[in-house]
Amino acid sequence: MRSRMTAVLAACALVLSPGFSAPADGQTPARPRAAPKPEPSLAGSQTVTGRLEQRDQQYVLIDNDGQLQAYLIPRESLDLDQYVGQDVELNVREPMLRSENEPSLWVNRIALADSQPPQTARRSLSGRGPQPLISQIGFDDGLFHSDDDLMAEPVAAPVAVAVADVTQACGPPGWIWVSADYLLWRTSGMYVPPLVTTSPAGTPRAQAGVLGAAGTTVLFGEEDLFTSDVNGVRLRSGLWFDRDSRIGVHGDFFALESQSVLFAAEGNASGSPILARPFFNINPRNPVTNAFAPPARQDSQLISFPAVMRGEIAVTADSQLQSGSLALRTLLACESFCREGVNSYSRVDILTGYRYMELTDNLFITEELNSLDPTTLASFDISDQFSSENRFQGIDLGAIWQGAWQRFTLELLLKAAVGSVDQRVDISGGTVIAQRNATEQSYPAGFLALPSNSGSFSRNQWTVVPELGAVIGFQVLPKVRATVGYTLVYWNSVARAGDQIDLFLNPDQIPPPIVPASGALFPEFNFVESNYWAQGVTVGLEGRW
Repeated sequence: MRSRMTAVLAACALVLSPGFSAPADGQTPARPRAAPKPEPSLAGSQTVTGRLEQRDQQYVLIDNDGQLQAYLIPRESLDLDQYVGQDVELNVREPMLRSENEPSLWVNRIALADSQPPQTARRSLSGRGPQPLISQIGFDDGLFHSDDDLMAEPVAAPVAVAVADVTQACGPPGWIWVSADYLLWRTSGMYVPPLVTTSPAGTPRAQAGVLGAAGTTVLFGEEDLFTSDVNGVRLRSGLWFDRDSRIGVHGDFFALESQSVLFAAEGNASGSPILARPFFNINPRNPVTNAFAPPARQDSQLISFPAVMRGEIAVTADSQLQSGSLALRTLLACESFCREGVNSYSRVDILTGYRYMELTDNLFITEELNSLDPTTLASFDISDQFSSENRFQGIDLGAIWQGAWQRFTLELLLKAAVGSVDQRVDISGGTVIAQRNATEQSYPAGFLALPSNSGSFSRNQWTVVPELGAVIGFQVLPKVRATVGYTLVYWNSVARAGDQIDLFLNPDQIPPPIVPASGALFPEFNFVESNYWAQGVTVGLEGRW
């Protein structure tokens, strides 16, 4: 019997060998050439036997006593229906996530316990009558023994040996993925102090535009800028290094478009309406005699005032955020479910890598003033600039959970980057004064940017940048899914341009300066930090191959 079985399997090999042709009736078949046996990759697998049955619409393996051994999760290429009610031999592996109440086994391959899989349709070979149709072909180790065994008995008919392919990876299909998202986000605003004020007509000059004075209104400032929705884009990509999707690389980049704010105001030729720039005067002087006139108090610089000054002011501000990360992605645990044709999974991956994030702010204030006093005709061009740059670099640690059911997917992200942020602040100013019949004079100081606080300042701070994300997907094409999600990024240590503005001034420094200046030199520079967040909706497409 053993030699007959060996001869039958040898005939299968003959039928499938390249260049084989069936012999005419009565002729002896040609001796086949030895072929190397395939070595399927079944790492971590084992062989079990039992009877295959269906219970509650699930495939189960039953032992000799009729007790449940395990629930079976077949590969998509395997048809277990034809084995139901029969004793089978299975090559299986255990899922990484196991349940004591519902033991499960992944089925890599299946065959009848006597190595004779069921025969299906038949066709004719070389006119010799109906023969078994070979649908799945493979060779188990140890089936062929010696040359004598191969030709020990005549061949009755070729018989198929069912063998499955290598194990399918747990989780989403494909070993490379790319996604592109449109972002509609909102960011935490950048605070700026009151920069431009106005007062009703008829207000005395000493109270015009002064904070706290009757009728004074703030036209710009004392608020958060950049609080409206902002557009952006995010690109993500990755690939697995192994066919089991256990270790790979994951990259992520997003950028928000530059947010900008513009404010402008001007007075007419007669100096109306009243416009001013408020500040706190720590060293007040009499505007006529230049003598000290304490105490320190709220004050203002006039931009437009009837019969005194006419002018215009413009404030522009912008801000931009971008970030990139590159991480090693490692499988922590995964469980696949295949019930009644429904392919689903639950998978957790660990991210370990590098993250870069950059936030830049700029704020510019410009004035053009013309004196209306015929005794002191002059024009003034004044500018202040405050810029900040925050560059974060650190180790990115986190986890991604992915789940799927039929055509729907859900992805949850939780990670935090720990590292150092390089904070840099640049403050500069300039004033140009032109008088009739006099040489134009230039000074490296403006109004809020004076010698006492101008310059470039930098420092490094340790910080944490956590990120939360959730994405729902729907499979629209075999390799493409549409996604919609939410993302929150938080940064607890940033230096923003608006926070670096100090309204405490010593007017002795304002051009043309009084030399030597009296009193404390204000404004001073000190790093002022704030928290920053960006959050919003994402809509995009993801492709997997």
